[in-house]
Amino acid sequence: AKSQIVRVLLRIALLPLIAGISYELIRVAGNSDHPVINVLSKPGLWVQNLTTKEPDDSMIEVGIKAVEAVFDWKTWQEENLKQ
Repeated sequence: AKSQIVRVLLRIALLPLIAGISYELIRVAGNSDHPVINVLSKPGLWVQNLTTKEPDDSMIEVGIKAVEAVFDWKTWQEENLKQ
């Protein structure tokens, strides 16, 4: 039981370090055309292609209606984009 608590605390303590390293790797991968970086990035891109897709017109319409329900963008445009 004691070793299990230590293991959980260790994982929690290492979480910021792992998150920071992951962030930096993703940032480097986004700014690089190096073949090794591209090979290492491929599995993540494959998963992204499996789990995401372009929205169809009905999805876009729902998004627009949701924004219009909480934000009067026409008034905002008139007030902030006057030329």
